[in-house]
Amino acid sequence: MGTSFPGIYINGVLNDTGSSSGGSSGSSGVGTSGVGIASIRQTTTSTADGGVNLITVTLTDGTTSTFHVRNGSKGEASQPINDSIVSDSNPWSSERIVECFPSFAVSGDEVSFKAVPGSPLKISTVLTFKQDGSGDPSTTNDNVRPITAYKSFQLLYGPVLFGSSPFGRSVCCGGYSWDTGTLTEDVILDEFDGSADENIIRNTDENSTSKYLHGYNFSITLSGVADKDKRSQSCCNRMRFVVNEFKNFDYETYSLSQGGTLLNIMPPAGVTTVDDFRAWLAQNPVQIAYIPLQPRVTHYEAQVIRARTDTNIMRANQGNLYVSGRSLPSIVISELTQRIETLEQFGASNGNMILTDSATGKAYMLYVNNGKLKMSEVTN
Repeated sequence: MGTSFPGIYINGVLNDTGSSSGGSSGSSGVGTSGVGIASIRQTTTSTADGGVNLITVTLTDGTTSTFHVRNGSKGEASQPINDSIVSDSNPWSSERIVECFPSFAVSGDEVSFKAVPGSPLKISTVLTFKQDGSGDPSTTNDNVRPITAYKSFQLLYGPVLFGSSPFGRSVCCGGYSWDTGTLTEDVILDEFDGSADENIIRNTDENSTSKYLHGYNFSITLSGVADKDKRSQSCCNRMRFVVNEFKNFDYETYSLSQGGTLLNIMPPAGVTTVDDFRAWLAQNPVQIAYIPLQPRVTHYEAQVIRARTDTNIMRANQGNLYVSGRSLPSIVISELTQRIETLEQFGASNGNMILTDSATGKAYMLYVNNGKLKMSEVTN
């Protein structure tokens, strides 16, 4: 536009003024004189500050015209935001602002909360040890109650299933972090069914310092039971615990030895070889729950969970949920308004209120001075 094409028809309209303003009618770029625009292309390119770019227009009769387009001046490079200082010329980033919102934490089998929309949430499912029957889990000699295991977890975010984490084995007790995909087991539940991957050894009076009531027993390798008082650190689904000496005990008892790394089992009469013992376990799987020397940690795929607008509702199909994040600004303002009203009732010099950030544990004293809310960190 504004470029000179003398005597050229544009969209079927004669450009008598030599200006390339577009016409409003015509079906082609060829005028009544038979000359039109064949092509428009950039023949010289410049990336320099203020550089010139050459545009060439070729007509249908082979003649050409050119015009120039000059580059603008380069702007200044943007500077990274410095969140360590705040001033009129250096405001905080939106990320830093969200980080400074007061934190919240809720728990339960179903949780409801209002958080900063789009902010990441930390969510974990916490599982507790369970056995059939009544009363707390026991490790006394008469403890033969079956142990209830978890196979997977599901998380519902509102009415929608957010995520499912199958573990492919039994989990007895611990916690699963959805945002990191980390399963931490504080109590290990091992199930033995005689499969080939189980390391089973037959012990006899000849190869052991113990003297067994029937001359032998069988050992299975464990990952290690915490504490020397191994009896108080384990329980079994079908057998009574005994000390590491089977001389005075009958069949179907268990013990732990060698620092809690071996599970010793006295099977029923007639089970005399390792193959017999594997076959018996296949028909009578043995579960043992124990506190390990170190928690067992397994990593699965993380599922980043972000807060939605308005009210967020979550529930777990097993265990309790623990959710933490950043509070919605309107909720923070509402809470501060209530505190201001409370403080004003006390009077500027007669009272104060302490707020604690659940994320950092820092305590802040709120007080009113000249009608304005003030806050200062409480230090010991």
